[in-house]
Amino acid sequence: MISVIIPTFNGKDLLKNNLPNLINELSDFSHEIIVSDDGSTDDTIEFLKDNHKPYIKIFSSEENKGFSSACNSGLQIARGDYILLLNNDVSIKEPFLKKLLINFNEETFCVVPRIRIPGENNPEEGFTVIDFSDGDLKILMPNMNGEHYEFDQPIEIPHGVAACALYSREKLLDLGGFDTVLNPYFWEDVDLSTRALKKGWKIIYDSSVSVIHEKSRTVHKYYDHDPRFITNLKNRLLFTWKQIDSKDLIRKHYFFLNFLVRKAVLLKDINTLQAFDSAIKNINNINRIKSEKLSLSEIIEKYGISKYEKYLCNSPVL
Repeated sequence: MISVIIPTFNGKDLLKNNLPNLINELSDFSHEIIVSDDGSTDDTIEFLKDNHKPYIKIFSSEENKGFSSACNSGLQIARGDYILLLNNDVSIKEPFLKKLLINFNEETFCVVPRIRIPGENNPEEGFTVIDFSDGDLKILMPNMNGEHYEFDQPIEIPHGVAACALYSREKLLDLGGFDTVLNPYFWEDVDLSTRALKKGWKIIYDSSVSVIHEKSRTVHKYYDHDPRFITNLKNRLLFTWKQIDSKDLIRKHYFFLNFLVRKAVLLKDINTLQAFDSAIKNINNINRIKSEKLSLSEIIEKYGISKYEKYLCNSPVL
């Protein structure tokens, strides 16, 4: 059985547009759809009750807590062996679930398709690599930045983009779901993926199927640029401090932090300083993640950009 969890905040119009194709895609599977509403102030709940209940299960929060909390609330009531996490701004234009399911075995944590973003040169965010070259732990999406990597078979990657990812429910529950310290948004799916990799589980990217992502429609609509920047940097730092697990990586990261703060002071960059201050204040709320099978250093080595150079193409991804 597949449990689809759709976190949403004031997303009635997006749900109205995207639910019909999702329902059609699920027709060949035993399934349930759970919409986890994160304190919407529009008429999302009324729309779902009037048009889709009891077919769709609704979890409704009285307050807007954030992406991690919304996903975890849906996970608590899900019954399927597989969890399809789907943003409300993702639209399905072609069958994809059968292909994703084929990639599962006992080592698989999650599988992601090609996640296309409307725009020139066919950008997409499903293919990811990890980078720590300057002491700043980052997830890169090369096919979003003008480069084009093409694969003729599924490959292992370091990060499953939660906009559209199919998870093993058993493994997702084993990890305790998403870390709510990273509410309201950003880096929670990177953190989840890294915890899975440290257990020796695999994240698979299958570019033979795709979905369309109207990227960050909710975040960009309801949150201004400065708060988004502050939250992004704060959570990136907290994620790094959770996952860093060797003296060498700590040393490199220390030099990055020293440069980051000095530059912010010199340039009077209030947003960066505020993000750093917020991360420091939350440092006691994070749980350091130990490595069971792979260390962070091994993950960086295994999933760095150099490991994928043979897949780089000169032509755009189609």
